[in-house]
Amino acid sequence: MLHGGMFSVFAALSLCSLASPTFAQSGHEALHGFHEFCRRHPSECRPAGPSVRQVAATAQHMSELQQINLTVNRSVEEMSDREQWEKEDVWSLPTTGRGDCEDYALMKRKLLIERGWPSSVLLLTAALTPQGDPHLVLTAVTDKGDYVLDSRTDTLRTMSQTGYTYLSRQSRANPRAWVSVTTGRADQGAGGGFPGP
Repeated sequence: MLHGGMFSVFAALSLCSLASPTFAQSGHEALHGFHEFCRRHPSECRPAGPSVRQVAATAQHMSELQQINLTVNRSVEEMSDREQWEKEDVWSLPTTGRGDCEDYALMKRKLLIERGWPSSVLLLTAALTPQGDPHLVLTAVTDKGDYVLDSRTDTLRTMSQTGYTYLSRQSRANPRAWVSVTTGRADQGAGGGFPGP
C-alpha cells in the first residue's frame, strides 16, 4: 500500500481527475481498480515476452511508442468512470471508444505487447500532476530513459520532463505487483533508471 495520506488521496479520487523518482523494491499492493481489472482480464496482467531491463531506443522503437501514443489518444474520447460506468475507479480497455487515463494506458500497453514489446519494460505508473491531480500513465523503459505515454499529450517525454510526482508503478518482474517511489533520477540513460524487481 502507499504510505499515509497519499494512499487516502488515491483511494478517494479517481486516478484521472519534486525530484525525479526512482522506485524502491518494496512490494505495494496494486491499486484497487487495477486488482479488479486483473480479476476480470487475467491475461492482461501476466508477464509477456522476455524479462528484460530495458529496450534500445532505436528509431523503430521510438516511432512505435509515438504511433501508439498518438493513435490511442486520438481514438479514445476522454470520459470519467462516473460518467461512463456510474461508479469510480473502473479500469478497463476502452472498447467503447471512451475512457479515462488508466484506460488509455492499459490500451497502449496492450497494443505495444501485441507488437512484441516485453511487459517488463511497459509499466503502468501512478502520479500526481503539477496541480496535484491523480493521474496514470504508461512508461516505456529504454536505454535513453523512461518515456511517458500520456493521455494528456501526444508528445513523448521522459519522466523528468512531465512535471509529475510519481507515486508507484508496476513491478518489472510481476505485473500484478506495484513498487513504491523513492527520491532519485528517473531517466538516468543507460541504466534505465529503475532497479528491479
